[in-house]
Amino acid sequence: MANKIINIATKLPFIQSIRAPDNDDFHNDRLNHRFTAGLLICFAVITSTTSCWIPAQLRRDGYTAYIESYCWISSTYYIHINNTIPLTEDGRKQALLGYYQWIPFILLLIAFCFYLPRMLWRSMNTRSGMDIQSFIKDGHKSSKHLIPTLQRYCHFNYTNHGKYGNYLTILYFITKMFYLTNSIVQFVLLNIFLGYKKVMIDYSILETILAGNPLKDSYFFPRVTLCDLKIREIGIVHRYTIQCVLPVNMLNEKIFIILWFWFVYVMLDNIIEFLIIIKQVIDKRGKLQYIKRLCNINNGITDISSGNDEPEQRIIQKFTFNYLMGDGLFIIRLLSKNVSEMVAADVVTNIFKSFRKKEKEDEQQRDTIHMEELVES
Repeated sequence: MANKIINIATKLPFIQSIRAPDNDDFHNDRLNHRFTAGLLICFAVITSTTSCWIPAQLRRDGYTAYIESYCWISSTYYIHINNTIPLTEDGRKQALLGYYQWIPFILLLIAFCFYLPRMLWRSMNTRSGMDIQSFIKDGHKSSKHLIPTLQRYCHFNYTNHGKYGNYLTILYFITKMFYLTNSIVQFVLLNIFLGYKKVMIDYSILETILAGNPLKDSYFFPRVTLCDLKIREIGIVHRYTIQCVLPVNMLNEKIFIILWFWFVYVMLDNIIEFLIIIKQVIDKRGKLQYIKRLCNINNGITDISSGNDEPEQRIIQKFTFNYLMGDGLFIIRLLSKNVSEMVAADVVTNIFKSFRKKEKEDEQQRDTIHMEELVES
């Protein structure tokens, strides 16, 4: 039975995507849309019910199940054991806990928000004319098919004077902004939903637990709550205040502590990756050094390392900034991270050799035409 469950689980799209060889983004992106969303979905399926202490006069057939179901769906309220229960309904409504039934749906909504930037990226990157997912997948097989594909893509942008050469770069930058913003905002919104005005709700919870004090009387996740219900018997409405236990809040407490640590990690990782992306976009020297390093791996091209050969330096600069442009560099970095740097170096080296050969032929042709014009004049 266990083997059947494991086999079924491994065939699920989410599980298969973890091992997918055709990732078209970076690890930080998958941390958001895959692992964080998956963690939230796992927490969302954890649920429990209410167990209430029933007065002796209500311990009849069917009453217990009815009262517990009623208190679960109508929400309970929390009054500290040392405080007096308010006599008015308004006073009790102020202590109402109306969130615990919705926790699974809220977690699913947050999971969807973490996946939303992925949907934007997947739906829009194909409009560039490059199927990145298939490109990366082919890279795991052989690099010989990658060279003409990337060459055609870069050549099209080059001949169109860079009009479309930064589409993927801009789109990915926007996607990273969504990941970063979402990771910062989500937990704040969740705290607001729980009725707590401070952002660091879980810091106070963590502080209490580290001090060795269980949160049995926590306002955030109380175990013991109160429930008001009215029962009509023979034309008379009886009102009862019943004490209930919420086992689900014990689980919610642990879930939110884990999520607090996880969200901090994801936010920090998003901030660092966002700063790296900004540096990669604006750092022209870094772009040039990156292409030079790939070209020189395994002694592929050794004559562009030094700055003494000015014609070669002009060609490598033109290749980096005018031919590859932002999208070409982005695809190469993507290939390096998802396949291997050796494959990326092989692709860049072969494309650069073709570009350099074509540039030298064009330069010779221009020199010949210039000489002919001088002779005629």
